[in-house]
Amino acid sequence: MFFNEYEFHKMMKLRQEETERNAHNAWKYQEPQKESFLQNLVKKWINREKLITVQQNCGCACEC
Repeated sequence: MFFNEYEFHKMMKLRQEETERNAHNAWKYQEPQKESFLQNLVKKWINREKLITVQQNCGCACEC
């Protein structure tokens, strides 16, 4: 199938518009983040504090 210059230009223009439209609407297809970066950082920091507390156990059978 052969295209003349006008048909080729028109096809490329339509393809560009489709790509721009898809890029503009891409946010609709992304899954929202369940936690923000700050919430994730705080959760990791709290878990780290718990691990440090457990590691400072005296070594006996009781929970100090």
